[in-house]
Amino acid sequence: MSARASLKTGPLLLRFLDYRTVSSQALCEWPRRSALKWKEDVHGSTIAFTKGLLRSVYLASMQSDRVRVLNHLIRVGFSDGFAAPVIILLLFALLIARGIWLLPEGYNGEDGLNATFSVLLVVWCMGMVSRCVQPTSRLAACVVTICLFAALSLSSSLAAAASAIDGGDYIDPWLFAIDKFLFPFYDWVAVALAIPNYDALYWLLNHNYNALNWQPFVFIGLTLLWGRIEDLGTFVTAWGLGLLGCILPFHWLPALSPFRYHGIEQDDLPGNMVALPWEFIPVMEGMRDGTIRSMGLESITGMVTVPSFHACAATILSWAFWRYRWVRWPFVLVNVGMALAAVPIGSHYLIDILAGVAVGSLAVVGATALNRPPSKLRTVVSKPRLSLQPV
Repeated sequence: MSARASLKTGPLLLRFLDYRTVSSQALCEWPRRSALKWKEDVHGSTIAFTKGLLRSVYLASMQSDRVRVLNHLIRVGFSDGFAAPVIILLLFALLIARGIWLLPEGYNGEDGLNATFSVLLVVWCMGMVSRCVQPTSRLAACVVTICLFAALSLSSSLAAAASAIDGGDYIDPWLFAIDKFLFPFYDWVAVALAIPNYDALYWLLNHNYNALNWQPFVFIGLTLLWGRIEDLGTFVTAWGLGLLGCILPFHWLPALSPFRYHGIEQDDLPGNMVALPWEFIPVMEGMRDGTIRSMGLESITGMVTVPSFHACAATILSWAFWRYRWVRWPFVLVNVGMALAAVPIGSHYLIDILAGVAVGSLAVVGATALNRPPSKLRTVVSKPRLSLQPV
């Protein structure tokens, strides 16, 4: 080949080699680019499909009558303060479940306890449906309140029995020492044995102590006639919080009560109408030592000494009746007497009363805070700005 021919074919050969290099690189990158493009297409299609599916499910659910009724039931039925008591009931249920798990024979509800809870559940559901149909019905709210009140009372007693199974040591010596430190002038035994000599006073104290059994229903009746639905929800919320505050410390702070600690028997107090301070001790000790092997109707008794629930309930009821001016002061006096009667009649230490009043006050504050209506949004009206430009 001549020099002239080599000069012509050299650039052509170099151009051909460059073309083959570029083509081979393009052929190598084509699968990767195709895979990336396919991945982007699939990812976008998947997202679009998922969004469409969720939108279809949402539209279908919004068009379902049953779902709309359920949403309305939850939104209306649990309004006005009726949601917190249900949560408290669930907390009591957890304590009861723990006790059933610890006991050898578990739960025994064949003696009427299952039937009672079943009736309460059915009536509560009827009241909730009635509230869903007519949210402003005070009668439906009263039915729901009574069912929640009864369920809280029963379940709290069972929760207290469950808390006694493996509780701590009795703290009666500590409570007696605190009473002596705070109230050195008060002789518990002398006062408890002397009060039965005054028949009228002892009769009044016994009936004042038993006022806990009927006062809540009087308040519900007054609210049915002249009150608001929100008052019922706040009241039953405060009641549940008070029960919860009295029962939670019981596992670590059990006590036998002053009657048992000082050796005072029921026969030593003629005219006594309340046998609870002596009846709960065999049940509590049976739960602690394992002689009671199941939880049932016989477990429902008042075991909690500190804080005193009578003092806690007296605080809540005084606050509840305060809104009705014509019965305000009579019921305040009744509840003050009920808190004081818990010492010689209900066998409580003085520190128990103070602790109960504190728990009741916290329950009232908590219920009021939980059921406080949302504050209305304040609309800010902007003032017109002064213009410095000439008109």
